[in-house]
Amino acid sequence: MGMLRQLTWKGHNRRVPALVSDSPVFDYRFRIDGPKFLVGISLFVGITLLFGCHGRTSPSPIGQYWLKENSSLTLLMPPGLQPSAGKTQISELSLGGFPNSFSPEEIIAYCSIHGPLFGLGPSTGHRRWTFQFPSAEGWSAPSAYESAGNEWTSFLQQLAERSSLGCFGKDVALSVIQDRLVAAMPFPADEALIFYYSLGSFGVVDLHPGMQIKIESSSTVADRIAGSDQALLTIQDRSPVGVSLVQSGSRRHSRGDAGAMASNVLKTFAEYPFLRLILAQETPGTNQKRAAMLLGARTRSASDELAGKIMREGERQCVQGSLETACFIFSDGTASLLSTVTVNGQATLYAPGVTLSQVIGTIRPTMYERAMQTVTVERPYLGNYATIRFDRKRSEMSKLILINGDRISWK
Repeated sequence: MGMLRQLTWKGHNRRVPALVSDSPVFDYRFRIDGPKFLVGISLFVGITLLFGCHGRTSPSPIGQYWLKENSSLTLLMPPGLQPSAGKTQISELSLGGFPNSFSPEEIIAYCSIHGPLFGLGPSTGHRRWTFQFPSAEGWSAPSAYESAGNEWTSFLQQLAERSSLGCFGKDVALSVIQDRLVAAMPFPADEALIFYYSLGSFGVVDLHPGMQIKIESSSTVADRIAGSDQALLTIQDRSPVGVSLVQSGSRRHSRGDAGAMASNVLKTFAEYPFLRLILAQETPGTNQKRAAMLLGARTRSASDELAGKIMREGERQCVQGSLETACFIFSDGTASLLSTVTVNGQATLYAPGVTLSQVIGTIRPTMYERAMQTVTVERPYLGNYATIRFDRKRSEMSKLILINGDRISWK
């Protein structure tokens, strides 16, 4: 069976995100393409979820996303969004119940978020939430496009703080709230990893339910690989905030050093709801490498602070001993981040950032033209699925980054 290689960061951009107040300005412009980043995506479509997942009947899609050319950008437009002539747009959303312990004035004071690009607050009558974001016209402003990554990071930090205060009740997971917000707004299609996973060019990614971490280790004899073993961890929702890790498959799928690392990770991060993975990095033209690191924290702000320290000062800041955070370096193996995309009914693993054109490009030549003419993409949307409308051209498909949970099919 083919093996999906580790998603590896290769690049010279060492600037760091504004995760803490004294961080320098960070360039969030992120592209996944082989020539620029060599991310190590092995596009083996036949790689399936190794531990018992099979195709199954799913809900029929509702509504449509669509790709819209806007100045020099291609925007992913959400279902049902009405046109707006202004730079900003507002949608009213249901994000969970309002806290009974707060007065209407306290809900406004403690639960609202005010930012230059993104804002959130109770609607009139406190029945729903009002979400503010850049409109399609607003994204054409260079200032919005260039600052979006930092503004979104700041917004998510404040969102996590509001969730911890109980602003959205006790029954809605933070990841569900974030998914609903992303599903409501347009954004540049090639920046999908920023908005879905908060992934920037340093290689820090927020872990979301449904993702997989594949841990691999190998033994060598006389500088040759003599054997290897692996273990798979799945990210799942943790109520009311954050995520947790569970081991996938049976014990026979977790062997040797990889199985031991998986057990250590599960024990170490059991009490930390905010999880991030810093991807392994290789610097082109040098022998410099950075091992993958798993970060855990009790609060979003503590996670941001730890990530910021590691970005500025290196992996020596990935240490144990803090009550608020935990950190693990995969120095004796590799940790690959995988997303699940269903291809013709079969659950398939890919590294984040794979595009529709890359998947289609792996099809046998005899099937390629028909697949190009008939391919459809469905994306999770408010507990169901929505189709994505696009021109069936390779140039358009190259702009459509697939995310965890997408479904692809062709005839």
